[in-house]
Amino acid sequence: MFKFYVSKVVATRDLAPLVEALNSQTRDGHVADQTRITRDLWLLRIACSERDDAALVRGL
Repeated sequence: MFKFYVSKVVATRDLAPLVEALNSQTRDGHVADQTRITRDLWLLRIACSERDDAALVRGL
């Protein structure tokens, strides 16, 4: 069960590095939902089960 969600606005060019960071630096952080805001911007909702993972995601 995922208890912590972090919302981030991310440029399209930064999506791949963000996903790589999620995979390598968090236990189970993943993109739970995404909405395209404009051609080059995405609003992501990232789910984490641990508070410290959510804090790390906020800092990315």
